[in-house]
Amino acid sequence: MYIRPDVSFVTTESAVTDLERSDDPTRIRIYWDFGTRFATLDVAVEVLELLRRCAGGQAPIPNDARSESITAFIEFLRARQLTIDKIHPDEGRWSRQMPVWLVLTPQAHPDETQARLARSRVAILGLGGVGSNVLVQLALAGVESFLLLDPDVVSESNRNRQTPFLAPDLLGTPKVHAAAGWLRANARLGESNVELVSALLDAASLNTVRKWAPDVVIVAADEPDLFTNLLAVIESMPEVATLAAGGYFGLTAFAGPLLVPSARPCQDCLTAFFHPPGLRPTHRSVGGSIVTTATMAASISVTASVLYLAGVNYSRNALIDSVIEVSGMDGTMRRRPIRRSGCCSASMAGPP
Repeated sequence: MYIRPDVSFVTTESAVTDLERSDDPTRIRIYWDFGTRFATLDVAVEVLELLRRCAGGQAPIPNDARSESITAFIEFLRARQLTIDKIHPDEGRWSRQMPVWLVLTPQAHPDETQARLARSRVAILGLGGVGSNVLVQLALAGVESFLLLDPDVVSESNRNRQTPFLAPDLLGTPKVHAAAGWLRANARLGESNVELVSALLDAASLNTVRKWAPDVVIVAADEPDLFTNLLAVIESMPEVATLAAGGYFGLTAFAGPLLVPSARPCQDCLTAFFHPPGLRPTHRSVGGSIVTTATMAASISVTASVLYLAGVNYSRNALIDSVIEVSGMDGTMRRRPIRRSGCCSASMAGPP
């Protein structure tokens, strides 16, 4: 039996220094769920020694003679589901993700959650500053099947922030082919794992996306194209989760909302959120963009997508019906929830 890998503890410096020569209880704070939950305890020295050896899954809890204080502490851990029967080996590509799945998907073995990610199918519509980095991070997280849609070729101006297109010899290459090459070289994904659509999003290409049967569609574009494309995807594939990500108005990028079939706002609520009266953009402008803004928005988008694909409860997903804006001017972030009208309601209990 092991202490769960996300469990850690802190105590005072004097308590550690005097560990050898004090029999008095020591006050500690024990953390779990990666620091989001904690409890303060007074523990015996032998419990402190146990924690120093075994916290975070470093070593199994010894089965030999246990004192009353150690037995009580183990019961404390068990009552909070902070023990596990075996620890995932500290090696291999996914070893750092397994502790995350232990916490976020306790209903499944971590290997099952990782396999669920591998089976997931994600369509990315747009491989700009945000979309290209979404692709990279999803592949690194373990997603193995992609549909990539983009009509453009790699240009010199892409190379300040679009990770798959950094090699100079890719200039002029269709973005979808360059991205597929990155997946082959860095994620070991072959042609059978990637569907390429070098076209604008129109009725024909949208039909291709629908037939491919994605689990999530990520609409990665700038305004005003993003909202138009988002509505087209929702109308064509109402049964598929859809996430918006992109940029607008200069050095601002955004992640979200993640719109899930069982809890999606109505079109009127979405329109009021994206295009408030008097603020509807009428043309697409070439704004400034730096790598940090694009990758921050991409990372937030990928986090929400991975949590959804892994089956994590919706209450842990900050992009459900919300947008997080990232400012390239000062690095600040702001979360904006979509306001629902009285005729627009849905259950947010968790994944279907």
